[in-house]
Amino acid sequence: MKIEENSLESQTPDSVENTLMVIQHSTHLPINIEPIISRKWVLNGNNNSNWQMYQDAFEDSPTNSSIIKGTVEYIFADGLIDLNGDSDIQKEFNVSKHLSASDAKLICNDYKKFGGFAVQVIWNSAKDIKDKRPLLVKYFKIFKLGLSIDECMEVNGYWYSFDWSKYGKYKPVYYPMYTGEYKGNDVELIVFQQPTSNDFFAQPDYVSAIRYAQIEGELQNWAYNHLLNGFQGSVLINVNGGVPATEELRRRYRKELLGNTTGSINAGKAIVSFNKSKEQAIDVITIPVLDLNQQYVQMSTDSREQLIAAHQASPVIFANTKDGSGLGNNSEEMEMATKAMYRKVIRPMQKDILTHLMTIFKDIENPVKDEYGNIIYKKIELGFKDFESFNKDNRDDLK
Repeated sequence: MKIEENSLESQTPDSVENTLMVIQHSTHLPINIEPIISRKWVLNGNNNSNWQMYQDAFEDSPTNSSIIKGTVEYIFADGLIDLNGDSDIQKEFNVSKHLSASDAKLICNDYKKFGGFAVQVIWNSAKDIKDKRPLLVKYFKIFKLGLSIDECMEVNGYWYSFDWSKYGKYKPVYYPMYTGEYKGNDVELIVFQQPTSNDFFAQPDYVSAIRYAQIEGELQNWAYNHLLNGFQGSVLINVNGGVPATEELRRRYRKELLGNTTGSINAGKAIVSFNKSKEQAIDVITIPVLDLNQQYVQMSTDSREQLIAAHQASPVIFANTKDGSGLGNNSEEMEMATKAMYRKVIRPMQKDILTHLMTIFKDIENPVKDEYGNIIYKKIELGFKDFESFNKDNRDDLK
């Protein structure tokens, strides 16, 4: 929103009849998701602003936040396991000694929220290059990374800065890209993203409804400010009897007037004004907004419905309401909705995350003892362990 005030500095009080503030509402602008390519790095928007847009949509929109957090819980479930492990304890231990459960959950969170994730790969300390293997996989914040590209516009590494809007202060640090081949660097990075036709950065699957997440945030701000203003509509306050002589006086009187008439602390208060004549009295004109409550409810409902649709989420699970198919909220209908969500959303995301992580774990050799006590090396086969409450029939049905 743009606010302009007519200039009064060059005018005398006697020549000024009124002071007018002109408010120009912002015109619609589509979201800009274009990368910024510089000489040394490629960023996801100006100073990586696209990552921040997705983060703001998560923090400001209750519906968006709820769906993302709920989906992440379903994806991660009871954690990552080694399907080749000999026991439940061994299955979990084989993975956790290379990738912690907390890091694995953060990976799932970024994959859903941002459309991708980054990990740091740390190699073992073997002296002989033939014995070099990836040892640890750690979560890394994708939203703090820029891409390094070669002359063919292919990614060959990454730049990290704590704050890209102040990269002069927080100098970017270069990390080579993990390829599975040891290149003399004991720490490397790699970024994995959801399938995309974009050149550099994927978008999260709900990007088509990002405006509705922003609308929910603005609706919260409106409701909060409406409460602070005592549930009053906008008003035009005419102060008659002349204009204060200086801009400083005008600002001070305006501040005092607004302080005594607005805010939840002033709601319902009687206001006493002393005037020499009727012509010099303060006029307060309420500016009505038609169907304000209906507009709020409609925009709130539309935003929630569009976000649920963009996420391919079930209204039964995330809104506890019926949709067009007549689903309600009893246990049988919840089970049907959960199965549908697993087929459409959860299983494909789990498969994609596992495929990405296996490009690293296929190079990790896991030492175990055989039945004779000899050390042998087994490959890790990653998988997500479903919730215990998600019975075997459901798991088999959704494979």
